[in-house]
Order: sequence, then C-alpha cells, then structure tokens
Amino acid sequence: MAVASVGWDGAGKRSADLTYYISNAPSSLSKADVASAIKTALDAWSKVASVRFTESTIPGLAKQLDISFGKIDGSGGTLAQAYFPDDVNPSRIAGDVQFDSSENWEIGNAKGAAAFDLVHVAVHEIGHALGLDHSNSGSAVLAPTVSPTEYFTALDQDDVDAILSIYAPAGTTGGGTLSGTPPTKTPPVTTTPPVVTTPPVTKAPTPTPPTTPTKPMNPNDDWSILKYRINRFRWSSGLSEFYRFRRFFG
Repeated sequence: MAVASVGWDGAGKRSADLTYYISNAPSSLSKADVASAIKTALDAWSKVASVRFTESTIPGLAKQLDISFGKIDGSGGTLAQAYFPDDVNPSRIAGDVQFDSSENWEIGNAKGAAAFDLVHVAVHEIGHALGLDHSNSGSAVLAPTVSPTEYFTALDQDDVDAILSIYAPAGTTGGGTLSGTPPTKTPPVTTTPPVVTTPPVTKAPTPTPPTTPTKPMNPNDDWSILKYRINRFRWSSGLSEFYRFRRFFG
C-alpha cells in the first residue's frame, strides 16, 4: 500500500495527538450509534499505531478530524470522502471526513445488502485522514471499493504495514509526541465537493464559475448542464487532496 502524506507527526515515524468532532448523524442511525461506530474505527488505528484521539465539543480546530453526514452524490455512488493531513491540505479541511447521508447506514451487517457498515467505511476514511493511500490488496480495508455485505472485523496486514510506515507502533513514542496547544482554524467548508471516479483528485475550496464557455455554444445545448460540467472540472483544479470511497455491487 502506498501512502499519500508524511502523517500528522511530520517526517519520520513518530506519534500524533489528534482530536475529533462529530457534527451530526444520518436518519438511519442515532448520534449515539454514530459516536460508538466512530470510536470503534478510531480505536482500530490507535491499537496498532501511536496515534491518540480525543473527542472535542468544538468544530473546526487544527489537527482535528471533523466528521459529518451530508449530501455528496445521492444513493448509489460515493459513500464517503476524507481529506489527507495538513502537510497536503490546508488546516481548515485537513483530516475531515464526510459521509453521504443519502446512503443507508448500519453497524454490522444485519440488513445485508440494504445498508453499509458505518464502522468499515469509517475505518477506511480515517485511514485516508491519517495519510494512507488506497490499497491494491482486495482484502485490505483501504481497498477502493466496498460491497454492502462487507462489515468490519479487523485491519488487514496490508493496512497495518501501511500505517506503521508513517507512525510509530502503538505504545511507543518514536521520535516524540506532538505537543503544545494547536492553533484554531476556520470551520471546514460546507459545500459538497463534486463526484469523481479516479482518486486522488484536487479541488478548490471555493470554485468560481467561468465567465465564458470554454467551447462555442451550440443552440441545442442545455446551458445549465454545460455550465455545471465546467464547474465540476474547475472544482478539480485546486489544491486539496481527498479520496472518495466507491460502492461496489456484483
């Protein structure tokens, strides 16, 4: 598995102290269920790597994973997206995780193919938020697609090897833990990023529509559709690296 960042601890294998904030819950789960699922997902990583998570009651802090549910692309497409650490992204969005509220969510696999296991998808997205790339191993949690019948049991060895390539093992401090009071940051952007099919991609935090079309207008074209496509392309021309997790059937 490749990595996409040096991690929150900087270059070398050290420790990281991070906070996380959960802003809401989908209609299919209570906030208590979401909190339990997210804690399980965070613990999966902190049990193998020297990364510690503390829940926060304040959104938008530096070195914090802001976790939320909102519309991404509707049911049937992208399940969730996460932003790489602050060596790749601006502090205000680094580490943030967004789940598509249009999907059906559960904990485990009691509903079979009718819902996705939030723990499994959260472990995957938090892996990206910690700096990991997608895995080429089909058994890894960081595989780029997931079936609705899959549910989380444990990290694959490929996942473990990847996280230990950028952080010290759990129970050690490596080159030293992060210290000091993290600076505040502005709250993460609330606009929904566009749908993409080949991660990673880049996006501008605040896209600006073009002033003129990029090709001659055809009188039969639907201008609103054409403009939307142009804006989607412009979204992909910024600085922020993020990953989308695709669903898979079959």
